Amino acid sequence: LAPSSRNRALAYARDLIRWAFRAGIYVDDFSHALKSSRVPRTMPMVPTALEVEAMLDGACQTSWPERDQCIVELLYCNLRVCEVVALNLEDVANDQFPVRGKGRREREAFLTPTAREALLKYLPLRAAFLQCSGVETHALLVNRRDRERLTVKSVHRIVKAIAYAKGLPKYISPVKLRGACATHMLDGGASLSAVSQLLGHEKL
Repeated sequence: LAPSSRNRALAYARDLIRWAFRAGIYVDDFSHALKSSRVPRTMPMVPTALEVEAMLDGACQTSWPERDQCIVELLYCNLRVCEVVALNLEDVANDQFPVRGKGRREREAFLTPTAREALLKYLPLRAAFLQCSGVETHALLVNRRDRERLTVKSVHRIVKAIAYAKGLPKYISPVKLRGACATHMLDGGASLSAVSQLLGHEKL
């Protein structure tokens, strides 16, 4: 097993030992004897520029291609998947807008020109769809089935479906697109501190 898998199994074993000790099954709590192995630090795998280009080429064979194109574009704008689904219509009125990420920390996000173009194609269709349905919502991304705000799980499924349809690697996911954006900015000469601020990371 990989070190991370071994450590996960050891964590389960330690929890079991502590529980058994508290329950009076074990006389001693010997969970501290199970030492975790050292996990080597590795760079995360992210999609290449060509793979991202394939994701963004607009040919999304899904139930709502224009909406799903917006999802991929927004994820490639340094947004977390939870931040994408939390967006309201008024949030994207400008190319620069505040988002609240982990730890309720607020930062500025920026739309790329292609993200703005994707939004301009999607928004009229969204308005027509909601008008026909007789539904009013502030949510930017809505589900065709129940007219509710799209969920994180749905976004994961959509991104995976697009990657699969285009023959891209299985590891591609919403967080990988965000990571690809950061990596490609660094490769393009952006400073580490600037990329860290754009990502909303507390530590460099």
